[in-house]
Amino acid sequence: MTTVVDLLSSVGVFLFENVINLSLIGIAALLISAVLAPIGALRWWGRRRSATQVIVDPLSPAKPAISSEMAEHYIVYLSGIGDISGEYLSPYELQFLDRLTQHLPQTPIVRDVFAFSVENLGLTSDRLLSRFWKGIHALKMQKGRFARLSLLINIRNLIQVGVSVDRRYGPIYNYGTAEMVLQGLLRQGYQLGSGKPVTLLGYSGGGQISLGSARYLKETIKAPLQVISLGGVLSNDPGIEYVDHIYHLYGAHDSAQALGAILFPGRWPWFSQSLWNKALGQRKISLLCIGPMAHRGKHSYMDVHSAFDQDRNYCDVTVDYIVNIVGEIALPETKARERTASSSSI
Repeated sequence: MTTVVDLLSSVGVFLFENVINLSLIGIAALLISAVLAPIGALRWWGRRRSATQVIVDPLSPAKPAISSEMAEHYIVYLSGIGDISGEYLSPYELQFLDRLTQHLPQTPIVRDVFAFSVENLGLTSDRLLSRFWKGIHALKMQKGRFARLSLLINIRNLIQVGVSVDRRYGPIYNYGTAEMVLQGLLRQGYQLGSGKPVTLLGYSGGGQISLGSARYLKETIKAPLQVISLGGVLSNDPGIEYVDHIYHLYGAHDSAQALGAILFPGRWPWFSQSLWNKALGQRKISLLCIGPMAHRGKHSYMDVHSAFDQDRNYCDVTVDYIVNIVGEIALPETKARERTASSSSI
C-alpha cells in the first residue's frame, strides 16, 4: 500500500526531474537564440538593399486614429526585455500608454513595434522555438512555481540588445529596427517631409535599441528626433550624434539602468572624447532622477497601485515627466507652423 511518504517522494522526484528538464531546455533555447541572433540579422540583411539608401515602407498605411493635420508630434514606444511580440503588452504598459494618450490627445503613439526582432516577428510567431516560448509565456501568466522560467524571455531579449550594441552586427540590426519604426509611423499617418517631431520612448532594453535605430531614422524623416529612455541601459552608441536630445529618466532604486554606466567604457567619465561624454558636455543628454522608482514590479515606473504622494501613483509621476518633455519638444514646432501659416495669410 502506498504511504503518504512514498507519494510525497514520488511527487518530489517528478518536480525535480521536470525542473531539470525545463532548465536544460531553457539553456538549449538560449544557446540557440545566442547563435541565431546575429545570423538572423545577417540573413535579413541579405534580403535588403544597401544601408545607404532611404528606408521605404512597402505597406500602405492603415487609417490612423489621429489625422496627420491634427497630430503635433509622434511617439514610438519600444518595450522592455520582458516583451514577446508587437501585439502583446503587459497590463502595466497598457495602462501607462493609455494614460499617456489621455494627456497627449494630439500625439499618436505607435505601440506595435517589437524591438527584439529585426523582422518584427514575435517570439510566439512562426519560428523554430515558437512553441517553447508560448509555453514559457503561459507559465509566466499563471504566476505559479515555474513562473520564474519567464526570465528566459528576458535573457533571450537581452542577447538582442547585445547585438544592437555590437559594432559588427549592430548597424544591421539597428537599421532593421529603424525600418520597423518608420513603418509604424506611416501606419499612424506620419508624412515624410512634414517636419513633425518624433520621439522614441524606450523602456529598459528598448532604450538602447531606440538609440541605435535613431541613426537611420533621422536620415529618413529629416525632422526633430528625440529619445526618451525610461530606465534604459544605454551605451556609447553612434546614434547619439543623430538625435536632437536624449532624456534619460531613471529611478533612485533602479539598479538595472545603472549597468549602462558600468558596462560601456564610452560612458566612463575619464573618456572625455567619447560620444556620450561630449554629448553630456554639450547638454544634449539630460539625466533626470524622477523619484524612488524601481526597474520593475512594485514601485516601478508604471506601477498604478502604489501611492507616490497624496495625489499620484508612480505611473502618474512618470507620465507627468514625459508629458512635460513632449510639451517642450512640440511647442517650438507648433509655434513655427503657426508663424508660417500667419505669414502666408497676409
